Amino acid sequence: MITTYSQQAKYGRKYLQTFYQVEFGKRKRSIYLAPEKVDWIRELDRMGRPIDGILEAIDSPKAREVLAEYRDFLKNK
Repeated sequence: MITTYSQQAKYGRKYLQTFYQVEFGKRKRSIYLAPEKVDWIRELDRMGRPIDGILEAIDSPKAREVLAEYRDFLKNK
């Protein structure tokens, strides 16, 4: 699921930040999406790609960390 919400800045301005939210093992993880990847990730999500495919497409340090957690979760399940 992709969520978009604002972060309150020091001077009262709001900046939109887009996150991809993954839930497994009774925990939610949010991964920041770079603006240029939002449309591509939305399209993959609509196509029904598995979580690990979407996390590989995001290709950020946080996404790689969550991907490793997800693979461990599947292995221990």
